[in-house]
Amino acid sequence: MFGRRRQTPEPAVATLEVGGRRVGVVGLEEILEEVRGLGLEDPVRLEEELLGRFRRRNFVPDTAAGQYARALRRAYARRFNLPQCDPGEEVATKAMEIKVLGPGCARCQALEKEVLNVLAELGVAADVEKVQDPDRIAQYGVFMTPGLVVNGKVRVAGRVPGKAELKKIIAEEIS
Repeated sequence: MFGRRRQTPEPAVATLEVGGRRVGVVGLEEILEEVRGLGLEDPVRLEEELLGRFRRRNFVPDTAAGQYARALRRAYARRFNLPQCDPGEEVATKAMEIKVLGPGCARCQALEKEVLNVLAELGVAADVEKVQDPDRIAQYGVFMTPGLVVNGKVRVAGRVPGKAELKKIIAEEIS
């Protein structure tokens, strides 16, 4: 069996609400489980540990570290049915808005997954919404799905763009 490469599974991509935005992140469930095993009770120490482990797998801008730490603590509390200390403490800020248009077919799901992967890889926060209602899809002038709308502009229709193209589209919106 020489020449065969053992394939490692791709880390799971999830979303995390940070500062009123949904952010694609890698390995959230594993991080939460790892930290739970430490048995930490101090909220400050818990946030530090969550953020430290999170940063090993995801980009966190220094200016948003506090928001990420609080979001991770809330995710931890939700995951393990613990009381939350400070619900609603964050004020939403204007975020990139991404809509994946389509009825929920395999190509639409693939586009949503790839968008979340690219956002996580680039460390970009965005509000990602799946739009499955045919009337709402038609309002964008998209008649072939999947479609991708970024900040109100249709960027792709009728196909799943490659990773490089998605990165370019998102980079154009943040610059």
